[in-house]
Amino acid sequence: MTIDELGAYAKDQRVRRFLDAIGSAEGTDTHGYNTAFGGGKLESLADHPRLLHDFTQTDGTPNKTSAAGRYQFLGSTWDDIAGKLGLKDFGPESQDIAAVELLRRNGALPAILADDFDTAIQKSGSTWASLPSSPYAQPKRSPGFMAQALDKAASAILPSAQAAPAPAKAPTPWKDVIAKPEFQALTPEQQAKAQQQYFDQVVAPRVPAGKIDAARAQFMGQYGAPAAAAASSSTAEPGALDNLKEGFQQGFGDIFAGEGQNAIHQTLSMVKAIAPESEMAKRLERRAAEADQEAIKREQDYQTATPGSVAAGVGRIAGGAVLPGAAGSRLITAGGQLARSGASALTNNATVQGMAALFGRAAGSSALGAGLAGAQPITEAGDYDALKSKQLATGGAVGAVIPFAGAAVGAGARYAGNVARSLLQPFTEAGQGKIAQSVMREFASDPAVAATNLGRSSSVLPGSAPTTAEAAGDVGLAQLQRALQSSDPTRFGTALAEQQMANNAARVAALQGIAGDDAARAAAVAARSAAVEPLYAAVRGRTLDVDGALEQLLKRPAMQSAVARAQRLSAERGEELFAGQPGAATQQISGNGLHTLKQALDDMLNDRTLGIGANEQAALRATRGQFMNWLESRIPEYGQARSLFADLSKPINAMDVGQRLLDKYTAGTADLAGNPRLMADAFNKALRNERALVRQSTGFGGVDSLADVMNPQQLQTIQSIVQDLSRQAATQNVARAAGSNTMQNIATDRILQALLPGKLGQVAGDKGGRTVLGQVGRLAYSGANERIRERLAEALLDPAVGRAAFQGNGGGVAAQAATQAGIKALFPDLFPAITTGGLGLPAAR
Repeated sequence: MTIDELGAYAKDQRVRRFLDAIGSAEGTDTHGYNTAFGGGKLESLADHPRLLHDFTQTDGTPNKTSAAGRYQFLGSTWDDIAGKLGLKDFGPESQDIAAVELLRRNGALPAILADDFDTAIQKSGSTWASLPSSPYAQPKRSPGFMAQALDKAASAILPSAQAAPAPAKAPTPWKDVIAKPEFQALTPEQQAKAQQQYFDQVVAPRVPAGKIDAARAQFMGQYGAPAAAAASSSTAEPGALDNLKEGFQQGFGDIFAGEGQNAIHQTLSMVKAIAPESEMAKRLERRAAEADQEAIKREQDYQTATPGSVAAGVGRIAGGAVLPGAAGSRLITAGGQLARSGASALTNNATVQGMAALFGRAAGSSALGAGLAGAQPITEAGDYDALKSKQLATGGAVGAVIPFAGAAVGAGARYAGNVARSLLQPFTEAGQGKIAQSVMREFASDPAVAATNLGRSSSVLPGSAPTTAEAAGDVGLAQLQRALQSSDPTRFGTALAEQQMANNAARVAALQGIAGDDAARAAAVAARSAAVEPLYAAVRGRTLDVDGALEQLLKRPAMQSAVARAQRLSAERGEELFAGQPGAATQQISGNGLHTLKQALDDMLNDRTLGIGANEQAALRATRGQFMNWLESRIPEYGQARSLFADLSKPINAMDVGQRLLDKYTAGTADLAGNPRLMADAFNKALRNERALVRQSTGFGGVDSLADVMNPQQLQTIQSIVQDLSRQAATQNVARAAGSNTMQNIATDRILQALLPGKLGQVAGDKGGRTVLGQVGRLAYSGANERIRERLAEALLDPAVGRAAFQGNGGGVAAQAATQAGIKALFPDLFPAITTGGLGLPAAR
């Protein structure tokens, strides 16, 4: 898309509305296009400032950023866009054009033009960290904030639009149209016609002149082409023969598409070497960018038309080999004959001559592989020259390997079958699932224990769904989960974050079920008071003589101190502790005074400032016990009131403990769903000291454990929360994870492990994403790798799916070992050295 076309889109009211909302999300409303990172102001917009600023991520990790401008462009992002579009400054128009280019790249632009802002926000999360869909550990806006920002932007834009007698009603977004029951009741042909009519009447009038066809392709690609929908009602899905034909045509066309793309880039390189700033160079740059996009779209259309088809894959290989087939065979044969002749002049050893011929064929095959690979189009975004160089290198490397693999194939049919299966397996849905399961088994630290754990019920808390790694309790699977999260933060990372938010919501809901709310607690307190007040009223109305037993107790030092405290407390309340006069023949004490004396004893036991030692405290408890026995024997209603008060206090105390756990052991910020985030370490630490937790929560000194304040069901809930939190924390705290490149090259790794024997195959497979040989799978298997990652993500997120990886896997390892042993026996001169030392020389005898 040219700079003029991007500029036209930047003036579209829907695009302006979305750009304004992004500015609000990024916090740049104050200084707009002049905003520096952190809210400062840029004095000049002549160019991007490229200044690094320190900041701390929400996960506590220190980081740096060069973000600047209304849309907070990173310096590297700006340099890339400005260089390709020829933007001369950092002014408002340039920033708007660059932002539209980012929306085009992330696929959000078609959704914006269709008024589908929810989809646009979802697709833009990996571009702007402030959006709700962002996978980055940075502060994010809520969906509600974005809705308000879009409404505010609309109200600011609409008054500036062309005046009309009455505002027209905004068209219903297409995504809402297709969700309506009336639309779903239509036949496929009617749906196709409706979609076409919607584009012509709603989308097309808002598209710049000359871009209708491109916009139509984007709209249909985003929401499904009507032609395909119409055809689906009258024709069956393409069969193997159709897919074989489609693959053959794609493979045959790859050669011409690749050569055409390469010719444009080669011409561009020559012109730029002579006149880099010329108008011709600029035109060629635009044409090269268009050719690259055409190649990418051509590949995407093919993958969409033949998803996972083995027949299409076979047809594509055959189609790509039509033109160079005979010449390629002669080239490989000539290389082998030339090398054998040279070896024959030096030695009569047949083994050496055979080895020389094999390496000669490898040299010819390498040249052929480089040529075939070089003729293929580049179908991924990036630096064309770098990708083409890598393509040539990988083609040559794989070409060199093929004769060695061919020798093994000729000697062992089972080995050939293994290679063929591995080549085709990534293109089938079943094969992709098997590869994903194989990866899980290889990563598992202890597959047997993982299988046992996964065989049990995985959920320990209603509403909380653990990942497979959490349910298995396996370190290796935890590393795999983190690796996939690193390599695919947008899809798997987002899905994992959503699952973790749902789990956190389940834990918070479980705690809130214990804590209740203010109204529930007030009702429980009122019910307790209503139940015990009549009993305490009866106690307060009683007056007792101080008999000999009580008199003996009152002589004890602790009781004398308690009496002094009780008298001060009674005086503060305007009451008398004793009913009779001191020194009278018989003293009396009211039931209320006895209760005050009991409170004074409790205060002494709980007052740490008194410095009472353990022995003295034990004696004080014994004295209090004797006093309580005397009191309840004289006034039975008092014992009944205390017992009833304790029973009715239990649910209240449980609420207080639940509320303290919510208040004190959650993070300072809520998750995107608005729930407080429980902190595993702090939560578990609090529960290791139950006595302190319940006393701090309730304010009572007579409780020592959760069992004193909670019922069995509440205790089980707390234990389930602890277990659920602990296994998620253990998975997240795994120190090392497999590199994200491993996740990006799964299919290639599996093919290399099957193609090469012994340790060489293992090394090639393990390092498939880093060596030249391993890079070859990116050309033919990029789509398969994508689908394998999807299968792997499903298995890692759902233990019920992941469990299948550890069931019925008894013969795989033994079969592979037997195959390799057979090849070693058939080729003792070739394979012992490779499999044991990797030196490329026959083993010593």
